[in-house]
Parts: sequence; C-alpha cells; structure tokens
Amino acid sequence: MRTLLLACLLSFALGLVSTAYAKPPPWAPAHGWRNKNNGEARERYYVGYSGSQYARDFGIEQGSCNREEIGSVIGGVVGGVVGNRVADREDRVVATILGAAVGALIGAKVGRDLDARDRGCLGHALELGASGKKVSWTNDETGVLYELVPGSGDRRNGVVCRNFVLNSIIDGRRYSKRATACQKQSHVWELKSR
Repeated sequence: MRTLLLACLLSFALGLVSTAYAKPPPWAPAHGWRNKNNGEARERYYVGYSGSQYARDFGIEQGSCNREEIGSVIGGVVGGVVGNRVADREDRVVATILGAAVGALIGAKVGRDLDARDRGCLGHALELGASGKKVSWTNDETGVLYELVPGSGDRRNGVVCRNFVLNSIIDGRRYSKRATACQKQSHVWELKSR
C-alpha cells in the first residue's frame, strides 16, 4: 500500500513538473519562441533595412556572418544572381547581392575572392546590419577576412539604397573600398557606381 501511495505521488509530482516546462507562468515574461498569451510556438522575424522580413539573421545582429549556414540556404548561382530562396516548408530567405559586377565596382583586390557565400553575407549585412556596426566573416577557403560596415542610406526615386565600407584582409594587408548598393528587387541588392 505504501509503495502504491509513493508511486501515485511521484507520478503526480512528475506531471506538475512537465506542465511547468510546457507553459510559462502568467507572471513571468515569455522568452524565445513562446507566445505568452497561448504558449504556442511562433515565428520571429528580423525586419531588414528595406522593410523585408527574414526568419534568420545568420549572426548579423551579433556582428558576424555564418557563411556555412548562408551557403546551405542560397544553394548556388542562378542567372547571375545568387539564389536567395530555398523551396522548403520553412521558406528560408537570405538577402543577396548581384555577383557579376561586384569585383569591378568594389575593386579587384577586395572583390576577386568573393564567392556566393560571401555575397550572401554582404547582402544580408546590408539588409540587417546596424549603421556603423561592423559585421565580419572569414572565407576559410581563401583565408580572406571581410569586414562590412553599413552606413546610412536613403531612397532614390523610390528605391532603397545604402552606402557601406567593405574591408578585406589578405595576407596581412588591409584593402578598403566604399560603395553604395540599392535594392534591385525584394531580397536582392545591386552595387551602384558612384
């Protein structure tokens, strides 16, 4: 009888503990992906500079860019534009920058080694990066360290544009280039000549 009573109390106590983890108490603020009103998971979106919404920031808000994660999302190059959408149920999106003119407009030394992942980091940093806050990443294949410092921006004929400084450190030498990019279409930035 005593064993049965202990087993019942233990079951009841475990039931209370699992309930506490499932839903935050009404007096505590909701954290993470929980909605305080109903305890269900909800999406968090990062609103970009152009007003576009993104499900992930890939480390941009913390001052870095995760090239590997961006690479798994963008996939490859399609018609001169880095692919920015993966067709899956999450509908993940990354801001990108047109690839064809990047090297010419930001300089051969800086632009020569940019690959699709770097262009994804560049576009996403333009979209989500705070003005004046450096976003950095390293291309492990080439060894180049990139630092993008987004500046302020404006609207030109109804198009969102943003200036920036892109630094690259190659074999201990620092190269720097100022440029401006404008949003060509949703989630796609294009470099503009000055």
